[in-house]
Amino acid sequence: MVIATAQQFALAVEAAESIDELSNLLDAITGEMGCQFFALSHHVDLPRAPQPAIRIHNYPVEWEEFFDAQRLGPSDPVHRASHLTNVGFPWSRLPQLIVLTRRDEEILARSRRVGLADGFTVPAHIPGESAGSCSFATAHGRTIRTEWLPLAQFVGAAAFEGARRLSGVRRTDQDRPRLSEAPNHNGFRAPRHTEAELRDLYVWSGQILSVALRNIRPAQPNHRLSVRPSTKHELGPVADLFVEVALASGNVEHLRTVEQLNDRLAPMRRVEPEVLDEIDEEYVMLRDRFDRADRAGFARVLGRYHRRRFRAVPGLLAALTAGERS
Repeated sequence: MVIATAQQFALAVEAAESIDELSNLLDAITGEMGCQFFALSHHVDLPRAPQPAIRIHNYPVEWEEFFDAQRLGPSDPVHRASHLTNVGFPWSRLPQLIVLTRRDEEILARSRRVGLADGFTVPAHIPGESAGSCSFATAHGRTIRTEWLPLAQFVGAAAFEGARRLSGVRRTDQDRPRLSEAPNHNGFRAPRHTEAELRDLYVWSGQILSVALRNIRPAQPNHRLSVRPSTKHELGPVADLFVEVALASGNVEHLRTVEQLNDRLAPMRRVEPEVLDEIDEEYVMLRDRFDRADRAGFARVLGRYHRRRFRAVPGLLAALTAGERS
């Protein structure tokens, strides 16, 4: 029965032509699994997200208003727990996945008061995109029926992929990751950026760091962010500093995006000394403004940093090409 239901749901999701149609499918199968509520979303502060994001749900309006007012997209305890596993989990396992703070306990108590009694969450992690999940919840007096959890795992994954397709978040044929053959047939590499693509990267880097800078706040126990081990020192002091800015914002999506930008811009940073002067002095200025909590000064130097590289794109690409040929 479970396999047949899963197959039917998968076919219906693939045939769906709108987000509303997908929402109706989710609503129907949520009830079939013995739940009353569902929520499929990216883990971002949706009203203020700098990139397109998905949210489809039938949670109580009171919870949605509280959730957005408190900007819980990145810090909600269920969302944070889903970042630590690639399989679905019942909410009863939260204390085993993360350290629940007093604020987390208050959030969970608030969710129960508005009618979200128990739940099961399926993580959805796509490299290069914001983390997400699909959750199913029961109302007061009901608990998650364990016999339906394998189906919930499949439904959550299939529904999230359907939402990516219908919302336009899923990559198209034109921007799928690909490899190209290196010169002299000595292996494969990721294709180099065009001038337009590299300029877009510098603009995006400046924009996301500016957003993080505006949202810097004192460290809070809800935001247990850490720098991945491969980042520290490997990509240089500027990359480390930009990670610090993202960490200071307390937003896990800022951190993920900055780390991705560091990776993508690493080849350019390696050839910068051949094209740009006073790079060390530039870093010292950025470091000094950040350490003194001079946001306005840091923003000015950050703007100059990105404008210099935006103008130097042709030279940076030429230096990168020359290095690959040598």
